[in-house]
Amino acid sequence: MLFYFTGSISVGKLPAATFELLDYIDRHLDQSLSTETLSQAAYLSPFHFHRQFAAVFGVNLGAYLKAIRFKQAAHLLAYRSDISITEISLRLSYESSEAFSRAFKQSCQQTPSAFRQSPDWVLLKQQENWLNQIRSISMKNSKIDYQVDMIQFPDVILAKIEHKVRRIY
Repeated sequence: MLFYFTGSISVGKLPAATFELLDYIDRHLDQSLSTETLSQAAYLSPFHFHRQFAAVFGVNLGAYLKAIRFKQAAHLLAYRSDISITEISLRLSYESSEAFSRAFKQSCQQTPSAFRQSPDWVLLKQQENWLNQIRSISMKNSKIDYQVDMIQFPDVILAKIEHKVRRIY
């Protein structure tokens, strides 16, 4: 017996474009994420998008982007010593390593190199909790109703080809 989704998804207060926006941001942190770019991804005008983002998530877009980039940078600095600070700044689409260092120090009161040597785990955890609250707001404001139908498909004959290789070490 195979389960197959045939129903519809209805989202309550959030349009689908806004509901999926946080995932879009996570997948595109290596690109320049302006209000114009994100409003196009959400199929909304920049003005309406900016207002709706702040109304739904309780924070403006710039603050959210700064926080999500800080979290990503902090993880890379703490756990990936093989990646240079310049490479991290490029991965997170900062224009220069100096701009990245200024933004990081403003968020953390530590330079990236100082954070790499002695990470402030308390601050990082607070930042993650704040970001999780924003994500939970998006989940609480959405109402997803799934209708699942059970459909029985006829039996299918399958063929199996097995290839074995003797490994020599």
